[in-house]
Amino acid sequence: MTHSPHNAAGPPASREHWPRLSGCVLGGYLLLDDGLPGGQGRYYKARDPLGGPAVGVKVLQPRLAASAELLRRFKREGALLKEFEHPHIVKGFDVGTQAGLHFIVMEHLDGRTLSQMMRLAMGRPDDGSSHPALLPPERVYAILEHMARALTFFHEAGYVHRDIKPSNIVWTSEGAAKLIDLGTFWDEIEPNLAENDVVMGTIQYMSPEQAAGDNEKIDHRSDIYNLGMTLLHLMTGHRPFPDAEPALVLTKQLTDEPEMDDHVLERYCADAVFIVRKMIEKHPDMRFQTPAELLRDVLDMDLDKPARQKHQQTTVVHRGPLFEPEGTGEATSILLKSDQPVQGALLAAVRSGRYPQSAFEMGQVLFYELDESDDVYVMLSGEVEVLRRGRLLARNRDAGVVYGEMAALLGNVRSATVRCRTTSEFAVLSRHQYLKLLKEHPDLAINAAQQIGARLTRTNAKLVESMTRLGTLEKRIKRLFARESAEEMDAVRLADIRADLLELIAEDGDEGA
Repeated sequence: MTHSPHNAAGPPASREHWPRLSGCVLGGYLLLDDGLPGGQGRYYKARDPLGGPAVGVKVLQPRLAASAELLRRFKREGALLKEFEHPHIVKGFDVGTQAGLHFIVMEHLDGRTLSQMMRLAMGRPDDGSSHPALLPPERVYAILEHMARALTFFHEAGYVHRDIKPSNIVWTSEGAAKLIDLGTFWDEIEPNLAENDVVMGTIQYMSPEQAAGDNEKIDHRSDIYNLGMTLLHLMTGHRPFPDAEPALVLTKQLTDEPEMDDHVLERYCADAVFIVRKMIEKHPDMRFQTPAELLRDVLDMDLDKPARQKHQQTTVVHRGPLFEPEGTGEATSILLKSDQPVQGALLAAVRSGRYPQSAFEMGQVLFYELDESDDVYVMLSGEVEVLRRGRLLARNRDAGVVYGEMAALLGNVRSATVRCRTTSEFAVLSRHQYLKLLKEHPDLAINAAQQIGARLTRTNAKLVESMTRLGTLEKRIKRLFARESAEEMDAVRLADIRADLLELIAEDGDEGA
């Protein structure tokens, strides 16, 4: 196989650029197009030169093949596709390597992914109704049934998919939904221990246990949640949590219920709304316990009963903040412990100043990470939890603890999310009121300055250490990727780099909100 000539006047070649494979024979199949990009590589339509039906050839991105773990997953995906025989899973025919390229030959699907279909649907002119142009409800019902059948098959085979999402599902021209990517598959009985520290999935659709990085609690019920969030996206026309910042989406997977717009209740039957709501319950025990149970309810749906009427008459799923996020290991307090006299003095000052007091319900969020608000909350009673990027950092029930002073004093955005674990009461001070309080009580101001100074010192020390380690890693990676061939890379050294990067990510700031 030869590369296309490089024009000296054009941009320099890089590992992101692909060789032009159209017209080449790979694995005995003639590639017919330039390929469609995907998360792991490119997908080509191909055909046996001697005749026969078209097939698809998925080629792994060469730079990803340098990772022993990613290459292992890719080969395992090909083996599973060859092994599985199911009408709603794409069929694999062969797995191989040629000229340094790793590929999977599979069934060619004439259709579009659900992501592509959503983009096309939303791009059509509005029909004049109050809701945007979306997929027909009948098609969403069919997708729900077909994917429930696929998940039932996976569960009975002892596997967890971990990444059900719109871009991994194709709606074919024959009117069938098919899963096309098994790269994140996990053996439910004997999971890969090498992935214990790796969060797998796509943040907009991942379950709370995935968002919390608690791999020990991930099972087939996580797949049910992934599918439920995918269906909610199809029904509403937008992602469940539209926030662009991934860290905030991870936290909201634990703290928030995604909204189900009014037009969903107008368009979809009550049973479908009930099923999707149950699929996306925060606590796994509140969801369908098996895909087979889900499939039974899907097949029994009454498509003639409107959701709005039934929704108003009954409460079919508990919507309260039942889920209690648990991190890996015990949560440690990220708050500096003040002496009780200081906390008592603060409480006395707040109460004497007659600042507004507000009661917050269990599950209510005081503020989210990256929020630019600057109110200060002084706990009077109750219990809160502090989360960041979907991870539980701390729990606290001490009266007199202050939340949000960093934003008020330094003008920073919120560095964590604070949520009530029980009904809790706070004195809520504006930034101006808090500064006035500190001015009137110098001892409290000195204490606040000491706490913030200690936090900034620790954060700065960690930042310096992280930057030093990142600089070392950058040099090592540049040396490795400067070689002629990715295949020459030392697998042990790559494993060391991966471990260092994971450790740096895990050490991402531990300071308070």
